Amino acid sequence: MPRYYFTIEDGRPIEDPTGEELPDDAAARLAAVQIMAEVMTGHVLDLIPEGRLSVQVSDEAQQQIFNVVTTTAVA
Repeated sequence: MPRYYFTIEDGRPIEDPTGEELPDDAAARLAAVQIMAEVMTGHVLDLIPEGRLSVQVSDEAQQQIFNVVTTTAVA
């Protein structure tokens, strides 16, 4: 099974050193969305620097394959 790495960024990157084995890209995308939901539960988006939160997904070669992003409107 391929290994995927998930980097969480809320103004500073939090690297995933071990990754997770998942069956395919679709499963990795679902895992990224689940990670985003978990992180958002613990954050108030207005307090996140720059109002941006992302979960970047990389493959075994450490090439980014997609990114889940949320932003808040700046008033």
